Amino acid sequence: MDEVTRLLADLVSIPSVNPCGREVSGDEYLETRVADYVEGYLREIGVDVERQQVHPGRDNVVGRVVGRDPSRHVLLEAHMDTMPGDNMEFDAFSPFVKDGRLYGRGSCDTKGSLAAMLCAVKQVTEGGNPLCSITVLAAVDEEYQFTGVMHFVRNEDLTRPGGITEAVVGEPTAREIIIAHKGCVRWILRTQGTAAHSSNPSNGVNAIYRMSRVVQALDQFNREELPVRYAPHSLLGGATLSVGTIAGGQVVNVVPDHCEIQVDRRLLPGEDPEAAMEEVAHYLLCRPEIEFDLEHVTPFVRDVAMETSPCSAIVRRFERACEKVYGEATVNGVPFGTDASKIAAKGIPAVVFGPGDIRLAHTSHEYVPLDEVRAAVEILVRAISE
Repeated sequence: MDEVTRLLADLVSIPSVNPCGREVSGDEYLETRVADYVEGYLREIGVDVERQQVHPGRDNVVGRVVGRDPSRHVLLEAHMDTMPGDNMEFDAFSPFVKDGRLYGRGSCDTKGSLAAMLCAVKQVTEGGNPLCSITVLAAVDEEYQFTGVMHFVRNEDLTRPGGITEAVVGEPTAREIIIAHKGCVRWILRTQGTAAHSSNPSNGVNAIYRMSRVVQALDQFNREELPVRYAPHSLLGGATLSVGTIAGGQVVNVVPDHCEIQVDRRLLPGEDPEAAMEEVAHYLLCRPEIEFDLEHVTPFVRDVAMETSPCSAIVRRFERACEKVYGEATVNGVPFGTDASKIAAKGIPAVVFGPGDIRLAHTSHEYVPLDEVRAAVEILVRAISE
C-alpha cells in the first residue's frame, strides 16, 4: 500500500461526523480525533502546526511552511468533517480497496483531497524549503455552516507582507478545475394556526394547510420567477430555490397550530444572501392566497457565490499541471457550495480541485478512485512548485 492510500485509509477509519445542528453524542461525532491525526502527520514531516478552536472539541489544524519566494503564498484547504455513515452498504469507517477504489464515508468528500494535500506538502518540503510558502488548513464544519473556514479567514492577517496570495480548496471535482460555484442562503419559515380537536377541525386554523399554500407558491417562484429575474450564469446555470424540510403539528388528533419549513436558495455571483431572502419574503407577501402572517427566521447559512478569473495565475498553473498529468485540462463551475467562497470573498483567487466525483459524496457506496488521488498529489506538487 503506497503512502497516500495508507494515509487516506487512516483518515477514513477515524469517524468525524458533523452533527449538523443536532443534539448527539458518541465517538463518531466531531473532528477531534481526525484533527489529532492530521496534526501528528504534519509534525512528523517537519511542518509547524497550530490548533484553532472553532467550537468545543472542534479545532481547525493549521500547518505553515515558509517558502523561498516571499511574493507567493498558497493556501491548501480541505475539510475534515463528513456526513453520517448510518445507511451505507458496508461499515462506513472500515475502509477497503476494491477494483482500484477506496470505499468508506468521507473517502470522496473530502478526505481524498486532504490526503493528497498532506502528501503533496511532504513531497515539496523533503528537499528543504519549497519555492512558495504554504499554509495547510484542515477545517471543521464544512458540511453544515462553514464555521471552520470562516474562523480562519476572520483571524488570519491576509493583508500582511507574505500573506496568502492564492488558494486551493479540496473537493471532489471529477478531474476538473473549478473556478466558480453557487452561494446559498438558508432559513426557517413558519406559519401559525389555532389548535383544536380534530373531530371539529373547523374550530381551529390548520398551520400545515397554510404552509401548503406557501410551498406551492415557492415552487412557482422557483419555476417561473427566478428564470426571468436572473440570467443563467455561463458555468453555473440559473438561480434556484428548494424547500428541504417540513415539520408541524403535535399529534394526529389535534389541528396543528404550527408548521415550519427550511428554505434553500442558491445564489449566483454578485447576489447578496440577505437580499435574496428578502426578495422571497416580498414575493410571498404579494401572493393573494397567502392572507396570513409568515415568520422568516434569521438565516442559519449565508454564503456568497465564488468566481475566479480564468486568467488568474493559480488557474493557469493548474491547467498546465493537469495537462502534464492527464493530457488535458477542463475549467468549469459547479452548483454546490464549498469553503472556497469564504476565502475568495477576501480577495484571494481560489480554485476548487480534488479527486473523486461529487455524485458519489454522501451516498451509500461512497468511494474515490485511487488513481485520481495519486494524480491529485502530482498535480498539487506541480502547481505548488512551478
